[in-house]
Amino acid sequence: MQTQSSSANIFPITIDPVQRQWHPTALDHCTIAYNQPLYSSTIFNALWTNAIDGMRLTDENGIIVAVNTAFCELVEMKRHELIGRLFTIMYAHPTDCDTLLSGYRMNFSTGMNQANNELRPVLRTGKTLEVEIFTACVESDTGKKLFLTQFRDMTERKITVSTLQESESKYRGLFANSIQPMFESTMNGTIVNANKSFLRLLGYQSFDEIANLNMQQDMYVQADAYNDLSTILGTRGYIRNIELELKRKNGNIITVVENARAIQDHTGTMIGIEGVFEDVTVKKNLEQKLLHSIHALQESKNKLTELNEQKNKLLSILSHDLRSPFNGILGFCDLLIKENDSLTSEERLEFIRYIVESAQDQLVTVNNLLDWTRIESGRFNFDSKDIDLNRIVQKAINSFVGLAKKKNIQIVNRVPLNTYTHGDSQLLLQLFSNLISNSLKFTPADGGIFIELVKGSKDHWTLAFRDTGVGIPESDIPKLF
Repeated sequence: MQTQSSSANIFPITIDPVQRQWHPTALDHCTIAYNQPLYSSTIFNALWTNAIDGMRLTDENGIIVAVNTAFCELVEMKRHELIGRLFTIMYAHPTDCDTLLSGYRMNFSTGMNQANNELRPVLRTGKTLEVEIFTACVESDTGKKLFLTQFRDMTERKITVSTLQESESKYRGLFANSIQPMFESTMNGTIVNANKSFLRLLGYQSFDEIANLNMQQDMYVQADAYNDLSTILGTRGYIRNIELELKRKNGNIITVVENARAIQDHTGTMIGIEGVFEDVTVKKNLEQKLLHSIHALQESKNKLTELNEQKNKLLSILSHDLRSPFNGILGFCDLLIKENDSLTSEERLEFIRYIVESAQDQLVTVNNLLDWTRIESGRFNFDSKDIDLNRIVQKAINSFVGLAKKKNIQIVNRVPLNTYTHGDSQLLLQLFSNLISNSLKFTPADGGIFIELVKGSKDHWTLAFRDTGVGIPESDIPKLF
């Protein structure tokens, strides 16, 4: 944009005809635009010397008459290199210089003032300037017509503007082409801008489809969540990693994470929202599957732990129940070997019969204990019938006669004959054998073990296994059952 004026301005300067250099003079007064009196040349000198804009005075031929310090710094030349030379001395290209000189002479002859004329000259040093030029026709105190040119360095401002434009262009490019869904909206939820990724996220083809939609009412599954987020934005200015659900165009629900910031005007008032969505629907589904798998694994772990405990318990039972009858068998065999000469034929035959019975009972026990299939499936065969407890107790005692004789322990059956009950004879025999085996283990030599009927009723009998051993500590009694 250019403005022109034909009014001349009178400056308090004198021209040295030999050196062609100017000197401020201490005139009583001088007149500058609109004929306003300036009563001190000191003010003019201060303005000229301290101006941040470069100033140059030239005559009708384009010869430089005067320059200020700012001009010398701008064109990177000394004052003595400029004074008395054509103003084109500062430019690099001769062709441009001729054009400039021609235009200068025409402007000088017309006496027109010019303002806001932007140029981009290349200096003799190779430096390119971005300047804004103001020109005015002035007169010296002797009436000599001169041309005052003011140079305002616009290089940094141009660089700043260019940088801002480039930054804005990059931002727009990033916004439009980002793989992250991005949007801008007003405070009431009207979408004013959205990129392609945002449209794809919600299943729309063009921005026109969402231009009339409201985010709170048409996109948020929970409308209150929009109000809550707006409140946080108004207070804190931003939100981070907020998980929420959105409705797609086809009605499907997706889970997203939102990051957003408040857009404010120059007064700090919140006028909009700028945000980014991240679709985490697949991630959430995977998390749910992972949690389900973890839960299933935990259940499997618990079940395996339970099975392992059952296995350990069963192995403990096997270890005990299989060892006890063998102790009785080995006891009889030891008597037959060591006391063979002192035993009668009837005693030997009796011991052998005990050994056979114990071995047969042990075989039944082994078959029952090792039948894992029936135990795990709950189809364990319980052979219940009427049995005489006296006979079962005695049969259990007979299995340990040999071992009892070795320790000189007396085992006494005090259960009356014909004490009948209903149950599995083999399981009861195994139970009584375990109890007698434990008593033999913890009863010292020359002691006694006594099995007796304590009380009875129509529904059950109570048997007591007593011995002269050390007994069971009271703290361990709760562990028995």
